[in-house]
Formats: sequence, structure tokens, C-alpha cells
Amino acid sequence: MKNILFTFVLVFPILILLFFVIAIKKIDTEVVFVTKSIVSQENNLKRELFIDKRTSTRRVYFYTSENNKIIQFKREYRGFFSDWFSASESRKYENDAQLSFYSLRNDNRSLQPFFSLNNKEKGIRYYFDIFQYVKTQYFFIFLISLLGYIFVSAGLIDSYGGITQHKIKGISIVFNIFMVLIILFF
Repeated sequence: MKNILFTFVLVFPILILLFFVIAIKKIDTEVVFVTKSIVSQENNLKRELFIDKRTSTRRVYFYTSENNKIIQFKREYRGFFSDWFSASESRKYENDAQLSFYSLRNDNRSLQPFFSLNNKEKGIRYYFDIFQYVKTQYFFIFLISLLGYIFVSAGLIDSYGGITQHKIKGISIVFNIFMVLIILFF
């Protein structure tokens, strides 16, 4: 039983990574590349693409019109690096009247996510953008899972002899916690 529990504790970051890969693959099959004309919804700012900074996320959004219905495409980016990267990439397209992006297929909601502005190729930026979307959608679930992982792994090491008997496992648990924190806050 001891080895099974330690194996789960050591494999936890791989399970998190596997979840990300499955979620990214699922979203990748559900998106289509579209080009839409942008509608100025908030005329006083004279911009087409809005980049909004709030407390913990950066929001990028714009509006399109389809069948006399205004549709808002909005993305939230969480994480220090992705926050500034998304802002610098989006500023290039702030005054464009027409944007190309990936959007979910057959989604008729008035608020929709978008992926990879003006990037027709499905490269590293495209998949990184989907990764950021999945991370934002499930951020608090991952955070709670990480806290549970910390308490369970610390309790296992303590109940099976402490850190003095399991130095390698303790170091790998600290390394795993560090890696999951990088994934969550990148």
C-alpha cells in the first residue's frame, strides 16, 4: 500500500499534464478558423480590440455582428508571463477592422472564446493560447488539487518515517509542487 500511495504522489504532475493534453486536444477538434469584421461597441474609446487589465487576469475582447446580433469574443489570461505576452501580442491588432482567429464551431452564444489572433497556422502560439484558456477555466480546481497534493504527500511522508528516511521522495515531491506551480502561474 505504501508504494502505491507514493507512486500516486510522484505521478500527480503527470496526471495534471495529461489532463491539459486531453483538454487541448478536445478543444482543437472543436475550433474553426474565421475572419470577421469588428464592430465598435464602445464608441468613445475609438478602438476595435479592447485590452483590459483587472486584478488577477487580463481580458482581451472585441465585438462582431452576425444576423443583426452583437457577439462578444472574450478571453481572459491568467499568469504573470501570459498576462504580459497576451497584452503585447493583442496591441498589434488594436485598431484592425477585421480579425482572423479560431473560434468554437456552431456556438451561438453571445459571449464566445477565441484563440490565436491573426495566426492561421496551428503552431506553438495556437496551442499555448488553448493551454491558457484551459488553465483559466479550471484554475481553482487545479489550485485546490495542488493544496490537497501538498497535504496528502506531506502526511504520507510523515506517517511512513519522515523526511529523514525518504529524502529522494521528499525532494521529488517539492520538485513536483514547484512544477505544478509553474504550470498554474506561468
